[in-house]
Amino acid sequence: MTIDPKPGTNRTNGSKWALRGGATFVVIALLLGGLLVVVDFEEERPDYYEPARIPITEAAAILSETYAEEKELVQQLQSVHSRLGHAIDLLGQAERLDPADKRKIETLQVRLRALGDSDRMLKTDPIELQRAYHELTRQLNALAEKLAQPAD
Repeated sequence: MTIDPKPGTNRTNGSKWALRGGATFVVIALLLGGLLVVVDFEEERPDYYEPARIPITEAAAILSETYAEEKELVQQLQSVHSRLGHAIDLLGQAERLDPADKRKIETLQVRLRALGDSDRMLKTDPIELQRAYHELTRQLNALAEKLAQPAD
């Protein structure tokens, strides 16, 4: 009868190394996965204690409000523009227009089209743009008053 000196140790050296290699691979994969998760969380989470966070947040709020005001201003300018265009068209339909008045109306139409050019509107100073619309309105009023007077 033969007796094994150590019962349950019939494994060869090759199988021991394979088992150790597999366990080592699993441990390394778990460590790398955990490291990637930690790195991802650090990148996505904002630093609430960063001193620059408050000014940046306030600047973003101001910029969004400014955009809303700018959009409203553009809508107001478009409204004024369409009203002036309608007024010019109505003056053009008036009876007894002499050639000088027709030229003034055509000139006003050209100036209004130039003011309505969106590229030019964005490049023009808002105060200058307001002055141009006021001047155009003044000229329209003067022409309308002239045309409204009875002919002698």
